Amino acid sequence: MTELRFAGDWSTGVVFALALLLAGFAWVLYRRELVLRQGLGAAIRRMLPALRSAAVFLLVLMLAGPVLHHTERVGELARLLIVADASQSMNLHDADLDTGRKLLIARKLGWLDVAAFDDSNARAADAMMRARDAAQTRPSAPQSVGQTASSASAEMLKSILFEAEAAQKIVSGDAAISGRIKAEILDPADAVKKNISTAKPQDTQDSLAKIAKSAQAIEQVLRANFARQTAATNDPRIKAALDRFNGLSRWQRVQSLLMDGDNSVLKQLASAHDVELKLMHADKLETLWQSRAGRRDGGNEMPMSFGGVADGKITDLNLALTAADDADHPNAATGEVTRTTAIVILSDGKHNAGESPIQRSKILGSRGVKVFTVGIGTTNRPMDLAVAGVVNPKSVFVKDRLKGTITIKDDMPAGRSFSVKIVSDGETLWEQELTSQGIGTRVVECDFPVEKLADKMTRGADKSVAHATLPVNAVVSVSDVEGDSEAKNNSWPMRFAVSLQKHKMLMIESRSRWDWRYIRNMFERDEQWDVTSVLADSGDLPRGDKPGAFPASRESLFAYDLIFLGEIPLRSFRTNELQWISDFVGDRAGGLVLMDGQRKDLRTYPGSALGPLLPIEWLDGDAPETKSLRPTEAGKTFDAFSGVFVGAGAAPAAGKSEAGAPPLAPPKWLAHVRALPGAETLVEAVNAVSNSPAFVLRRFGAGKVFYTAFDETWRWRVPEPEQFHHRFWRQLALQIMEAPFSVRDNRVSLDTDAMTYRPGQQAEIRARLRDENGKPLEKGEAFALLSKDGQVIASVPLAADESGGGLFHAKTGALTEGDYEVRVAVDGVPDSEAKARAAFHVAPADTGELTDLGCDEGLLREIAANANGGYYREENLDDVIARLKPLSSGKVLESEIALWQSYWWFSVVLGLLAVEWGLRKRAG
Repeated sequence: MTELRFAGDWSTGVVFALALLLAGFAWVLYRRELVLRQGLGAAIRRMLPALRSAAVFLLVLMLAGPVLHHTERVGELARLLIVADASQSMNLHDADLDTGRKLLIARKLGWLDVAAFDDSNARAADAMMRARDAAQTRPSAPQSVGQTASSASAEMLKSILFEAEAAQKIVSGDAAISGRIKAEILDPADAVKKNISTAKPQDTQDSLAKIAKSAQAIEQVLRANFARQTAATNDPRIKAALDRFNGLSRWQRVQSLLMDGDNSVLKQLASAHDVELKLMHADKLETLWQSRAGRRDGGNEMPMSFGGVADGKITDLNLALTAADDADHPNAATGEVTRTTAIVILSDGKHNAGESPIQRSKILGSRGVKVFTVGIGTTNRPMDLAVAGVVNPKSVFVKDRLKGTITIKDDMPAGRSFSVKIVSDGETLWEQELTSQGIGTRVVECDFPVEKLADKMTRGADKSVAHATLPVNAVVSVSDVEGDSEAKNNSWPMRFAVSLQKHKMLMIESRSRWDWRYIRNMFERDEQWDVTSVLADSGDLPRGDKPGAFPASRESLFAYDLIFLGEIPLRSFRTNELQWISDFVGDRAGGLVLMDGQRKDLRTYPGSALGPLLPIEWLDGDAPETKSLRPTEAGKTFDAFSGVFVGAGAAPAAGKSEAGAPPLAPPKWLAHVRALPGAETLVEAVNAVSNSPAFVLRRFGAGKVFYTAFDETWRWRVPEPEQFHHRFWRQLALQIMEAPFSVRDNRVSLDTDAMTYRPGQQAEIRARLRDENGKPLEKGEAFALLSKDGQVIASVPLAADESGGGLFHAKTGALTEGDYEVRVAVDGVPDSEAKARAAFHVAPADTGELTDLGCDEGLLREIAANANGGYYREENLDDVIARLKPLSSGKVLESEIALWQSYWWFSVVLGLLAVEWGLRKRAG
């Protein structure tokens, strides 16, 4: 392929504009001259100016340096995918990197010449590292057809001997090291090689492990020797190179390693392979450049920089390995690629998101894709103090204390004082003085009250707006300590909600049954519940606003979240009170629990105002003896049963609970019922005849009704009450009642399904709308207005829920990072009456991208070994080029002809002028 390029010092656009301007000027002058000439034909009048203008245009265009570039592809080129890590950890500097490695990298970048220092110990150490890697490689299967385990080991030994001999040759002047290499590496490897066909596989593995250990020990000695050599020099060139290195980030070094110089690494690779340069961001691979595109289409200049910043908040090395997913697969069964493909990953190896890349690298290896990893950054542990993680409850009751744990990375020298604190809106919620221990990770417990914080947040707030929860954005941080390598990892976000309101439960019963008593006592002891228990011993229901009485008004009843209705005769209620309970469920979206019993008083309710709420109908007699309880398919996904019923349809008698405890005790008595259409049986009682409903759920209007056919869950208190009995009823109560809206006013109750989201997620918006009389608004046009940074960015239509009760739902589009606020606009409702505002936050999960500052060589080495590649450090990038060279069976031949210096160009100009001269003569 041949293409025209411009390599002059002048801008191509400027030169073209100047050439056109001067050519046009020549045309005008020539035309003026011809006007004075008589007898010239029209063709001559057009051709003579055109020839002169063309000559002027070509002469001026020489300033742009036109070059004819010819590219010829010979043979088959391998596909080479170069992936550069663009995560935030690549912005780190490596001042703690070994001086010797700094100098090697500086020389690779062209800052030092070869004679600046002796690198023989470093080169020998690298050879020992490769020998160690070869000895530690354990191929899980033969790498080619017909290859046996012994032949695979023979290949490993060949690599070990090659690297060890190279190292011995490099340090031949050091008798001690040369002797160790011979005695500990070469001789044992040679002995294993001779006996490979007869030795036991385990003996071979043990010998290779010993060789790897010796190679590592010799490598450490060589690196220590190199470090001492470089530390002893006073060459000002070396000092300048070290200062320059300390000023570059990992991201800048990778860019320089790949792109700097006339014979850059990228250029060398592109001359032998089809190269694709990609940047690995947090959630995608960005293709920056493709050499094949330039060869095919032309004009595809090789980049001189990445043109962006390393801003990924996570590192998912699996993403880099997906670069080869679009390779050709001729065989669907094997997945083997048709064309030699290799991936080169330049990264610090800080994998902190997604699945482990180990399995994917093995898959690539089985497909024939080779993976080479280049480690960027220090392998030392720099002095650093960081917050590595925070664990805290999502919600805490206003009267309770928030208890959590803070993980601190302590890589500072022991004995240095620092503090860790939690701050929200400028107020310190908790603080503790600590002393560094230099032990790596340590966990600190935090414990503080939230009541004062809630008081401060609600002080001066609009009294017409009631908050059920308050979102709190706090920051956990450690103080600055002298010598801390990275200050950006000294803080961690902490978010939680303060619950301001107690849940209210009304319990109504005609006698103090065991279950009723245990359930009442459990909720009364819970600070987050306010329980009113009404006991009608003689059948008369106490009424009024005093404790232990049924509410005197519909509004008072609607203040509750959950009604627990036991065995109480229908005659104990007034007609309007039954209607209140029905409206409580259907309109208020309250929860109703019905507990049956042997007195069979609930059977009197059909035909009353509560009849339409019932999820079951009674059959004659009692149910047969229950052998066990078993959740249905619907019950297995019912959140309230989490940790109570276990197994894919297995009865508790056959399985055990999540905690490994005995199965739940079945009831001695069970009401004989049948679930009505529209109701869901959640748990069945298994008996000898047929299964009978035990727990049944029904949605009625905006609320839910839960029916239990027995009153013996108190038997689940064995072995521990908290394990099953308490857990079941707490979870059930929260699921049956309507989740409280986080904020409400007289017309609007508003909430979102979470307080914190991840980018790309959608927020579920829930609203309950009322008219001016407080009645549920069943119809009407309503919108959720989404604001970010004080500006409305979206208007989302609210759809009425099927259950009615004034409940509306909406879902936002995919969210981006930031702080959001949502409010509701309702047709016919003034904005001054819809004051409720719900807030939420969108941020990526904090994975500790900047917590661990070193390079994870172990992971990078394992990835490369699994995919038949190799691991290299950044200073050894030339070795990667050498390893990749045999992958391509062809090459790319490129040549250039500088037209502006070529006789061809001058021949064209002179030809134009000669033709013009000839035509002028002919025309007289």
